[in-house]
This record gives sequence, structure tokens and C-alpha cells, in this order.
Amino acid sequence: MLLKKYLVIGAIFLVQLCVCAQNSEESVSLREISGTIRDSLNLKELKGVTITLIEENNQKIIDMQVTDESGDFTFFMDKNITCQIKITMIGYRTKLLQDIKQGNLPPKLGTIVLSYDIKELESVEISAVKPILENKLDRLIVHVERDAMLDGATALDALRKVPMVAIDMEDRISLRSNQQVQILINGKPSGMTGSHVADALRMLSANQIQTIEVMVQPTAKYDAAGGGVINIITKKRIQQNLHGTVASTIGTRQGDWNAGLNFGGERIGLSTHIGNTWSWPVMTQITSEHRTSDGRLVAFQHNDSKNRRLGYQTNIVMDFQVDTNNTFTSTFNFNQFAILTKNKITNPYHMIDLVPILNNSKQMSGGLDWSLDYRRGLRMKGQELAMSVQLSTSKNDMDLSIDSPPLLEEVRNSGANKEKTLQIDYVHPIGMTKVELGAKAIFRDITSETIQGIQVAQDPYHVSNDESLTYRQQVTAAYTSLTMDIGKDIQAIYGLRYEHTFLANNTDKGAEGFVRRYNHFIPNIILGYQVHEKLGLKTSYSQRIARPSLYFLNPFLNTSDPINHQQGNPALRAELAHNLELAGNLIDRNLMMSMTVYFRKTSDIIESIYTPRNQGNQTLMLQHFDNIGEAYVYGINMFASTTLFKVLSFRANLDFNLQEIRPYSQYTSHSIYVNRWLSNYKSFAGAAVDLKKGYLVESYVFFDSPQRVFQGHYSAFNLCTFTVKKKIGTDNGTVGLILVDPFSGRKNLPSHFRTPTHELNGNFILPFRSLSVSLSWKFGKGKYSSRNRRIINSDQKIEGNTGR
Repeated sequence: MLLKKYLVIGAIFLVQLCVCAQNSEESVSLREISGTIRDSLNLKELKGVTITLIEENNQKIIDMQVTDESGDFTFFMDKNITCQIKITMIGYRTKLLQDIKQGNLPPKLGTIVLSYDIKELESVEISAVKPILENKLDRLIVHVERDAMLDGATALDALRKVPMVAIDMEDRISLRSNQQVQILINGKPSGMTGSHVADALRMLSANQIQTIEVMVQPTAKYDAAGGGVINIITKKRIQQNLHGTVASTIGTRQGDWNAGLNFGGERIGLSTHIGNTWSWPVMTQITSEHRTSDGRLVAFQHNDSKNRRLGYQTNIVMDFQVDTNNTFTSTFNFNQFAILTKNKITNPYHMIDLVPILNNSKQMSGGLDWSLDYRRGLRMKGQELAMSVQLSTSKNDMDLSIDSPPLLEEVRNSGANKEKTLQIDYVHPIGMTKVELGAKAIFRDITSETIQGIQVAQDPYHVSNDESLTYRQQVTAAYTSLTMDIGKDIQAIYGLRYEHTFLANNTDKGAEGFVRRYNHFIPNIILGYQVHEKLGLKTSYSQRIARPSLYFLNPFLNTSDPINHQQGNPALRAELAHNLELAGNLIDRNLMMSMTVYFRKTSDIIESIYTPRNQGNQTLMLQHFDNIGEAYVYGINMFASTTLFKVLSFRANLDFNLQEIRPYSQYTSHSIYVNRWLSNYKSFAGAAVDLKKGYLVESYVFFDSPQRVFQGHYSAFNLCTFTVKKKIGTDNGTVGLILVDPFSGRKNLPSHFRTPTHELNGNFILPFRSLSVSLSWKFGKGKYSSRNRRIINSDQKIEGNTGR
């Protein structure tokens, strides 16, 4: 109803414009001629443009004026005179409108755009410092290439400095306290941002990034997925030469290296990027204890764990420009990642002799995707047709070896996700209004197979894990979006997206399969009001969907920890969220401030549930997943950034919210947080100083409150870094020194969970202080422009986003 209301208002407004135009034509003696002057690139109103009204017969100047702050001008002329309008401004090409007389042109000329005069601009040296942040109606744009402190850094480092974004102790990314955030590369999903997003972003150099777009309320063009979109736009060649970057960081805890190469021909452009990340073996200690609700100790476990991580990825992009209106772009991504873990677990169950359990695991994940995009520019400026196809596959395999005398067990779980995507988009401008239409189809096949081998006779309480899962998911969608100006100071985006979801599930264990179909109409409304040149307000509403990924669906029972088991749930439903926000933005010359008040209601939230289980004479905890109820979140986000004396900059962000979980009746007894308000906050602050002579210094701190979930909470977390960088080689290179947490060599991260009958307490101890040296180098010369990718698959609830 709200959408219809705004559409009706927009229609009434257009009718009124037509009526005013007709009334103006009825003037008997004088005729009003008016219009608005805008920049041809960004369509901003141009103030101070000289408008000259000239009589065409004798070239006599009748009137002259300059445009006001809104770029508007108005003349009154005799209806019997034929005139010309000359439009001039320094730095722009002069425009002449001829043969203006009654009947030839409408009285309201509408928007007139001026193009830059390239010859004049070539002789002008622009010394102004461009801002790093840019606030649009539907997104916040961070110009990574303008931040000198990010030379030699990674994409993950760049994200830590982005407003509204927080990265916790396990490098999980959240957007305004919502971990259901989708990471896109050039507007589309990539295999490199699969199950290990943070490690993938470590393999992407910040030197390869042009901008990062943050969309908390994405428009109807994007999949109605999760809690928002972070779109990383990489650089692209536009001239004929060879150029690139290499960068590496080596530290006491981990390291990475990456390289990028770009070549531009007359019509063909080729960009390649390779990256690698790795860690030294990390020794951690994990303890956990089970107690009954009356405090009786059930079990205690101590685990000495040794962990290593290793990954690499390759990205190749080729652009072929047939002519000025037709472009083909092909993208190829390949990635591989491994986590190697060795555990020595001491686990007493009322036993006198403690026999350690040796547990080795190897998690292998990888992906391969290829896409082809075709874009055609049509007759009108801004009119465009785009078609895309994408094929992708990803695998998540786990090999377990459990030596628990007298039992020696080997288990392998192999999971795969294959996707085919087709998409078409069309953009049609109508004056200052933009209409977007599109359709999309995703065909997704998810499989999981578990094979178990036991080298001794199975005890009567041991349950075989052999099982397979076949899960089909098809999503077809269509959308329409309208971007328009309502008067001089109001801009609106109206959107409606339809998504049809087909699900089919089957297992080989005799469990009942299912076939489900869902239909969702997803509205999206954004209204912006420019109070004055520096202050803007906006309000927005949207719905979002988070479909469960393989991590949540996988029925594989992971028994590598003898007292803490884990299993997915193939019958999970998608989460559906309603999002409403009101925001204000203040932008001055050296200051940007933003404050947003938001509300979020999520139905069928997917949470992990701890359930005590008896196995023989032992009691263990099973962690599984289910749709447990609804969640209500009321929050506020504040951000500020300022630059002083052109050398000192500050940046700070605070997100605070109150959350209430309202479980369904069957789960009201499972949680200690039923009908209670839970507070959460995430904040960061940073300061950077340009010491001149190529020296740059930066400090960054991050604070994360205890993360409260359905049955308990995880530890609070904080992080502090100091960075010193020096430009070398006529600013082509950068060498840096990074110190992480100098005041905390090791961190203790406790956790607590409670069921109606049991409590589970844990503590995770890991080394954290680190010292790293970074080096980056740029070679060749080149200019870049952004890529626009069309396929955007971002509809799955992300792995590991229910807790640590």
C-alpha cells in the first residue's frame, strides 16, 4: 500500500507539471522561457552559468542572467520575436539554442547539460584533495585508491576502515551488526568470496581496488538477499599500455602476497590478478566444561590445537569493445583454500586414566566460475541493455582422522554447489527519471556425501555417518525500479522485485524429503530530501531474504570432538527480514557526519541450538540449526570523518542496537534470553598523519561487545594496530611496518551457553600480538575506470554467521 501511495503521488506531480506547462503557453503578451543547467557527467546543478538571450535577426542582446544555486534560469520574451539562447561557463563548451519562438520550443526547456571543454581543462592544475567518502541516495562509496595508507594493504584491511562495517576476532564481516552481508566483486558473486571470505580478501590487493560500495538497503535490481551488499569495484584499463602492482606482507603470525597486471589495447583489455595467503602454525588452547543446571560437573575437556591455513586464487578479466556501443566482458576466477588442524584432546568421563584423543582434520574448499557479459548502449544517453551468463562450481571437503583407542576412525565429507545463472537488465532514461527493468534465473544444485571407515569393531553406541544429500534450488526473479526527482530537493527510488523459489530435498537415510515453492514480492523505497547544500535526510524500507547455504543444510554429523558434535538441517527455511531506517548526513568541506536510526524484524531466524544427548554412559552436546522464531532489532549507527590542516585525519564509527528474540513455542524453554532485551555494540576509531617526505602514520582501534545469541554469548573482543609507511622510488613503492595488539600477547575469549538442563562453558586462548613488514610496488602507467558486472547472486545465508 505504501508503494502504491508513492506511485500515485509521483503521477499526480507529473500531471501538475503538464498543467503548469499548458497554462504558461496561454500567456497572451509575454512568454516564459526557463530551464535548468547541469553537468553532463554527474548531472549536478551548475551555479553561475551565464545565460544570454539574443534576438536572432540583429544579434541584439535582449537579456542576460546567471543561474541560481539550483542551476535554474527564467526569461520573459515577446511571443513574436525569434531568439537564440547562448549558454557559457569557464571550463565547459559553449552551447547555443537557436530559432526560439512561439511553437518551436516548449516554454520549459527542462534540463540542459554542459560538457567539459577538454582543451581548457588540460591546462588547469587541480590541487584540491578529493574526499575518500561519497554519499549517494542508495549507497556509500569509499574511494580506496585515494587512501594513501592502503598502499600495499589488502582488501580486508580496506574493509576495516569502511563506515558501518565491522570485522570480528574470527574475521567475520558484518554490516550494521548484521552478519548476513553479501560480498560482490564488480557487482557479481565470485568463487573467491565463498566459504572463507576473509582469507579470500587477504589475497586481493587494495591497490587493485578503485571503490567499495556499501548498500544497506540495496535497490530492487539486487537479489533480495541478507542484510546488505558490499560491492568491491576493481580498476580497469582505458588506454594502451602495460601496468600493474606487486605487494607482499610477511608477519610473525601470517603473510600474503599478490600481483596484478593490466594491459590495454585499442579494443581489447586484459587484467590478471593472482594472490596467496598463509599462516605459520598457530598453537591454541581450548577448554570446555559441561555442567548440569544445579552445577554438577558432567565433563571437562582440554584441547591443544595446532592450526595452519593456506590459500591461493587467480582472476582473469578480458574486455572486448566492438565499437562505442557494444562491449563484451569475460571473467574467470579460480581459488583453493585449506585449513589443516591437529588436535590433542584430553577428555575425562569419570575415567581414572586419561587417554588423549588425537584428531587430525583437513578442510579443503575451492571454486571455479566463468561469466560472460554483453552490454549495448542504445540511442539515448544512459539507455542500456545488458545480458549475462555465469557458470560456477564450488567444493567443500572435510577429511577427519580420529584416533580414540581402541577406535581408529576415518571420515570424509564431500560437499558441492553448482550454479547456472542467466540475467538481463535494461535501463531507460526519461529526462531526469531513470527506469530499470530486469529478469534473472538461478539454478543451484547442492550435494553432500559422507563416507566413514572404522578399522576396529564398532561399539554398540557408535552411529555410522554414511549419508548423502541432494538439494535443488531454483530462483527466478523479475524487477522494476524507478529513480526520479520530485521537485528540486527530493529524490526517490521506487522498486519492486518478484522472486519465485523452488526447493527439492532428498537424503538416502530414509528421511522424508520435500518439495517447496515460495513466492515473494519484495518492495524497496528510498526517499531523499536535501535540506540545504550540506545537509541531507533520507528514509528507506526494504525486505530481505537469506536462504541457507550448504554449511547449515549439510546433514553430516561431525563427531571429531568427542563431547561436542555438530550437524546441519536440510529442512531449514529461508529467513525473511523487514528493514526500516531514517538517516541524516552532513557534508562540509573537511567534515562528513552521518547518523542512522534503524529497525529490523526477522522471521524464521536460523540459530544454532545446543541439545544434551546421552550416548552410552556419556553425555555430549549436539549443535544443530533450526528456524527458532523472530528477532526484533532497534539500533543507531553514527559515523564521522574529518581532515585537519590537510595532514591529519580522523575517522570513527559506532553501531549500537537492542535485540529481542521471540522464539516459537517449542523453543521457549531452550533459551535464557526469552523476552529479554540484549544490547550489542561495534565501534572503531582511527587517526592518520601525513608527516611529509613520504612518511605516513596511522593508528586504529576496534571494540566488539559480547555477541549474544539464542542460548548464550561469546566473548567481547578488541583490536589495536599501529602502522608506519614510507613512500620510496619516486612514490612508485611503499614499505610499511604494522604492529597488531602490542599490549596483548595472547587473548582469552570465554563463551557461555545454557539449556534448560545443562550449561556449556568454554575458553579459547590464542596468540594475537604480531609484527609485519609490507612492501608494494607499482610499475607502468595507466588510467582506470570502474567495471560494472551484471550477475549478482547474493541470496544465501553465509557460513558461520550464527556465532563463533
